[in-house]
Order: sequence, then C-alpha cells, then structure tokens
Amino acid sequence: MTIEPANLVALYDKVAITEMELQSRLIRSAAYFSPADIIKQVPLEFIESLRIESSSPPKDSEDCTRFFTPGIAARDFDHPLHELDERRTYLEGIWRWHCFFKTES
Repeated sequence: MTIEPANLVALYDKVAITEMELQSRLIRSAAYFSPADIIKQVPLEFIESLRIESSSPPKDSEDCTRFFTPGIAARDFDHPLHELDERRTYLEGIWRWHCFFKTES
C-alpha cells in the first residue's frame, strides 16, 4: 500500500509510526513518487537521514532491510512474496534517493 509522503509525516506526528518506520516508508515511497516531490512534503530534519541512508545503497534486494507485516492472518496471504516485494520496492526507492542526492550535490 502506497501512502502519500505528507500523510506518512502526519502518521509520525500522531505517533502512529516510529521515526525508523517513517524513514523506511519514505524510501519505499520514492519507488512511486519523485524524490524531488517528496522533499517538498517532508520536514528538513528527515531529509538528512534519507541522504545518509541512501549514500551506499544495496546492490540487490537480498541485501535490503527485511520487512515483516504482522497482523495479516489471511490463509492465502503469501508472506514471503509480500516481503520480497517490499524489499524490491525499498531497493528501487533507495536507488532513486541515491541518484537524486548525487545529482543534487
């Protein structure tokens, strides 16, 4: 599920997600939204952590952060496939951030 970056910040402000989760979701958001557009919606305090995190992006989805989704109990839900999709989205997003910051410098 893709959430608009500004809405992610609102969730963080309401203490509905942690700072680490916000960062991870902002990275994955870049797979769907332009980092240039995301930056306009996110306070500067989070941008530096995105810059640092994306400075040495992983080469492969196997090297990405693992994602676990508790609470999805449907029998036909494919947890391994979902987790793989999350890692692939993370990889695409972190590389988009990496390229964005590289060209911005």
